[in-house]
Amino acid sequence: MEKGELIDVLGSFLEEETTLKENIIADKWKNGKLILQPNDTTMQSKEITLEVFFTKIIRVRDNLRVLEQRINSNKSLSNEEKLNIQQYISKSYGTLTTFNVFFKDKKDHFVGAGASKIKSPSDGKSSPSLAEMEKKLGLNEY
Repeated sequence: MEKGELIDVLGSFLEEETTLKENIIADKWKNGKLILQPNDTTMQSKEITLEVFFTKIIRVRDNLRVLEQRINSNKSLSNEEKLNIQQYISKSYGTLTTFNVFFKDKKDHFVGAGASKIKSPSDGKSSPSLAEMEKKLGLNEY
């Protein structure tokens, strides 16, 4: 396979993986809106559709997944450094659990660092827990 072909295939794959599917947002939120109203009544409020807001949440999730993949494949980081950075990503997923109410399917929910397993939200696969990662990397043998 030529380099250009590989780039095309990967680009198509990434586009497919990051495209928001119509049925992923819970039905009760479809056609809803988010209104940001400042306390100061002389200021204008901001209104956006929940679909747009939800799309932005999905993009944050997708970017976290890409970041996680890049960290894990980075050869210049030690396993301990990767683990330390991974903890921040897990905490970010935990912060995003507030938005789980928007998802139609529970398999798409964010799962934070407090869970026994860290679930990759879009594919439903579980990654090892922090303790399992430390054991696998030999960090608990010190």
